[in-house]
Amino acid sequence: MTSDDGTQRGGVMAPTGERTSRIAVLSLALGLLAVVAPVLSLLSAMYVTGLPPQIGLVTIPAAIAAVVAALIARRELRRDESLTGHGLSLAGMVLGVVALGLVALQMAMPLVLLLGPLASA
Repeated sequence: MTSDDGTQRGGVMAPTGERTSRIAVLSLALGLLAVVAPVLSLLSAMYVTGLPPQIGLVTIPAAIAAVVAALIARRELRRDESLTGHGLSLAGMVLGVVALGLVALQMAMPLVLLLGPLASA
């Protein structure tokens, strides 16, 4: 590879001066945890412990933290143009919102099942 001045670099790219926002990376990691935690909780409850899954114990705090971290990262990215990570913060926010929606759906399901027969009567 050659750099702008024509000198050879041994396959290693020279730094461009851009840095990735650590808060954006944190947001993505928390969003992934919020989405993966219910699956792991369900699998461990079914196959390992035999206890009912405690999905909200990790999912809800991780999802809220992912959304908050994404909002903070987006503010940080607007202020400092040398930082990158817009996509990471957006993905973290989307995953956090999806996880919260899944938890809300899970909590509403018993109510839907209860009210379904009452609505048709």
